[in-house]
Amino acid sequence: MSANCRKGEGGLARRAARFQDAPCSAPPCTAYHVARFPGAVAPSRHPFNSSRPRSTVAARSSTPGPGTYHPDARRTTQTQFEHSFGGRKVLRPVVETRCLLGRKAKCAQCGCEPTGDYWEHRGGTALCRPCMAGKQAAASDRREALALSQYKKVRSCWMVHRHEGTVAAIVLMDPRSLRRLQEKEAYFQQYFA
Repeated sequence: MSANCRKGEGGLARRAARFQDAPCSAPPCTAYHVARFPGAVAPSRHPFNSSRPRSTVAARSSTPGPGTYHPDARRTTQTQFEHSFGGRKVLRPVVETRCLLGRKAKCAQCGCEPTGDYWEHRGGTALCRPCMAGKQAAASDRREALALSQYKKVRSCWMVHRHEGTVAAIVLMDPRSLRRLQEKEAYFQQYFA
């Protein structure tokens, strides 16, 4: 097409030929020099060229292996809520927080004052975590296991507020942080119950 022809080309249109033959600089297929394949490799005395003795026992891992879980066992996958008619549903805390108001909880088995979370029976009998773990390990029959299942996890109010010898409380943890902590505990309770 000539440059003077006005057939609707714009001012910035490219007027060169669309397909140009590029000069070919590669030699033809028959001119390539193909090296011979390497000769046979001598077999090694040891597999993978390593004479290191193989470990027969796998190292113990802290993560459970395949087959150690129970896929058929039903698992609670919902967090527990307390419902009221016409009201909001409230998250049921996994660990109940109690204000002891100067009273100290004593472990019924070892007599020490429990630190952190501890276990409590309806009658007020308290067990610290090490004593409860020992009783659970030693529970041989269903009756003992059923008696231990009556205990509930309880936490002193020391991390939420401070009483300083009075009934009034000085708030240490705002309600939003407390709610987030309870939500986290309720979530993890599904997997570690």
